[in-house]
Formats: sequence, structure tokens, C-alpha cells
Amino acid sequence: YYRVAYKFGGLSFDGREGAGGQSGELSQTDNWVDNAVTIGQFGYWGNTRVSSSPTIVENPFRRFGVDARVNFGKLDLYGAFVDGRDDQPTTTISDIDSDSWFAEADYLIYPWLQLALGYEEVNYDKAYRRDTEAVIVSLLAWPRANIKITAELKVFPENLDGNSQFLADLTYAF
Repeated sequence: YYRVAYKFGGLSFDGREGAGGQSGELSQTDNWVDNAVTIGQFGYWGNTRVSSSPTIVENPFRRFGVDARVNFGKLDLYGAFVDGRDDQPTTTISDIDSDSWFAEADYLIYPWLQLALGYEEVNYDKAYRRDTEAVIVSLLAWPRANIKITAELKVFPENLDGNSQFLADLTYAF
């Protein structure tokens, strides 16, 4: 896996430069604001085993993509496009190309409460799987630094007959 990116403006990676403080110190308020634009390119490739019996079948695959992020105040806009290739994804199907993309907008209501709205789409060049698209709405809360609560609704616009998904998640670390 690799990723290269360039960031225009905003905070340095350690959060000190561009923070508005003196001598590289963080400012007392709104020190999380990172007004910046970031563009990047990424990729990965490898092999997965599809079958071991009666013969070993492996799937050489690759993914390459581009992404962009715009941070402005409490708003974070992010998106990416990924081009994929699987040489043998199953024992009976070969040479599948796919492309996927997503866009997301995150809004910081409070430093501990975030609202997110996203759209994602996956397309295949053959009838390997059905193309899918989804709209996702999330509310994320951090009541403590090591506790995250997520409520997420995922709706599939082309299939609105009750196949929506709801996720409630509690993540904590010690």
C-alpha cells in the first residue's frame, strides 16, 4: 500500500505551525480549525486465495485511486475515486474491472459532536455483482476522549423496500 499527498495551507502535521499561537504554541480556542486543501493518490495490489481445493486458485488484484479533502472551519469535505482490477475473483469468473467513488461532508456541531452525510457508488464492468449506491447519514459523539458513540443510517436509493441498514456502535480504548 502506498499514498502520496500534498496539503495546501492549514496546520502542520503536529498541529503547531499555522495554529495562530506564538512561538509554535497552539492557540487557546478553535485550535482544531485546519483550513486546508489536500490532494492525494494511493494504491495497493496483492494476491488473495480464492480456492484451495481441488487446486489452488489465486486472485491477483490491484486498486489505484485519487482523493481530495477541503477543510474550512467546522466543515470537512472529502471524496475519492478508486479504479480496481481482479484477475480471478472467483473460481468461475475472471478479469473483472470495477470503479468506485464516494463523497462525504462532515460538520462539527461541537468539538465532541459531528454530523456526517455521504454518498458512495460501486460499478462493475460485468454482471459479476450488482452495481450499488448508498446514502449514509451519521451522528458521532465523543463523550470522553477514549469513548466514541456512532449512530449511522445507510439507505440504498435503488432499493427502497426496507433494505436500509442502521448501525449503532460504541468504541472505547484503554
